[in-house]
Amino acid sequence: MKMVRVMVWGCGRIARMVHLRELAGNPRVRVVAMADADADNLTDASSVFPDAATFPDFRAALEVEADAVVVCLPPKLHAPSAIAAFEAGHAVYLEKPLALNPAEGAAVVEAWRASGRIGVMGFNFRFHPRSDDLRERLHEVGPLRAVQTCFTSQPRTLPEWKRTRAGGGGVLMDLGSHHVDLVRHLLGSEVRRVTAFERSHEVESDNAVLLAEFENGVLMQSLLSMNSIQSHRWDVFGRDGRFGVDLRRPLHLEVQEASWEHARLKRVLSRVVALSPREIALRPGWEPSFGRSLDAFVTSVARGDPDPVAATIEDGLASLSVVAAAEESARSGRPVDTG
Repeated sequence: MKMVRVMVWGCGRIARMVHLRELAGNPRVRVVAMADADADNLTDASSVFPDAATFPDFRAALEVEADAVVVCLPPKLHAPSAIAAFEAGHAVYLEKPLALNPAEGAAVVEAWRASGRIGVMGFNFRFHPRSDDLRERLHEVGPLRAVQTCFTSQPRTLPEWKRTRAGGGGVLMDLGSHHVDLVRHLLGSEVRRVTAFERSHEVESDNAVLLAEFENGVLMQSLLSMNSIQSHRWDVFGRDGRFGVDLRRPLHLEVQEASWEHARLKRVLSRVVALSPREIALRPGWEPSFGRSLDAFVTSVARGDPDPVAATIEDGLASLSVVAAAEESARSGRPVDTG
């Protein structure tokens, strides 16, 4: 398989902690250029890829010969940078959100379709090992009734863009968009109607509850917080049982039967891909889906063939549209249809 030449646009905290580290460990990747407006970010990133060209603006990197671009810029630059990359003939891995609003997002979708290139959203939880298990085993809990998710993070100093919705922040956009995409993926169904409640405690819209009705009748409830305890889990409820995933225990799938006489919580060690207990022990807090998601993108670019699990740019617009409807619901106090 051929070597893939990658540019990384945006070298902030998450890019340095996740994307650059994962790309550095991928033997099929050569990072040829990096762009960031912050000189310190570029200096830190250059310690990982000292041979990569550096630029203060992504536009200045457009002439670099590359196969793909990984976009980790602040959200206000997602749409213009992705459009520029597609128009230059590059494949794109775009961190969420797709754009600041659905109108901008539609323009990115148009550029992606016109380019004919691979376009992937950074909805990495599709590649969590337990996502595979859930989708393959949903039938075991009988007809589905509801999905309950929780995604909360500890208080920390946030970058300026995350402190306001205008900059691309807000917990529905930052965390909720991940779970909207994941549940769409698991259920194979679209959201029909949403109701949401938001609160601002430390920064704008940093806590929320999202209620969604899917076209197949399944209900979803998500608790989201940017300044609470660290928690991340998914629970799928059917007539005959429940599957649960706690991402702090990524090797395990929780199974609970509905039968009252036999009700019990079983922790089952399920099939594991590229993961071992030793890796978990050595890397506490490590999220395996990041590397799997980026590796799938690199493989797709090398082969010229989209990965069937990866979220497309169009999936990014679907998630963004649900988030926009949820924000409208929070403002108006009424349910909002997403169609």
